[in-house]
Amino acid sequence: MSNKTIIERLADEILQCEDSLRAKQRLASRFISSIEAMDGVPYEKVKEAERFEHQLTISAFHDEEGFEGVPNLAVTQSQMITWLEQLERSLSSSRIE
Repeated sequence: MSNKTIIERLADEILQCEDSLRAKQRLASRFISSIEAMDGVPYEKVKEAERFEHQLTISAFHDEEGFEGVPNLAVTQSQMITWLEQLERSLSSSRIE
């Protein structure tokens, strides 16, 4: 599967993620395993992806209303989509050189 296809599928999954424990856990696991499976992803980008995995995991286990410091799912989703777009551009430009 191409990196572009993986990124497109991940973006869809991110946007479809529900604000529930299981959905966030599933997305966190899928996100990091997909990034690790992609060709040519630099180690630093894998580490950045692990931060998103961590945000989702924390958010999944701290869904209590009013709990401070817990990443909001909508904000995390938006950040993940932006990050994926940047990753795709980065991978595309590195292949051109």
